Amino acid sequence: MGFARAALGLLMAAGPIAATAAPGHAQTTAARGQSIATASGKPAPLISGAWKITAVLPAEGGDPSPVKKDDPIYMGAVLEVSENWMAWRPQKKKGQFGDVCMTPRIVGGALKCEYGNFGPKGAKVLYSNGLLSIDWYGDAKLVLARTN
Repeated sequence: MGFARAALGLLMAAGPIAATAAPGHAQTTAARGQSIATASGKPAPLISGAWKITAVLPAEGGDPSPVKKDDPIYMGAVLEVSENWMAWRPQKKKGQFGDVCMTPRIVGGALKCEYGNFGPKGAKVLYSNGLLSIDWYGDAKLVLARTN
């Protein structure tokens, strides 16, 4: 089992982002902006900031996914997350990077946008062990690590 699959297993076992917390986490909201909030309105400060794709996991079984394992089109892309928006930094790649979510909220582990969209409808966003996992098009999963 590769690192990406093991990381995803940890993410999935941890449950939705709203249920996670890191004891002793030094929150740096001043440097990273405001946090995305859960449906209850409580901030989930651990995911605010910049995230870089470190693994791409295609769908298992069924139809072949248009997204390949560690697809170079997606690897290294950077996602910005704040209380007000969630969007990709400008890319010179051909991947699906036009998604923008205004006022993102996590509801039952799924990402909801007041305006716009991010990923397929009902996409799950999970945080665990310093990594984010986001459901993506073609039933793929993007695994992201914090970056500057």
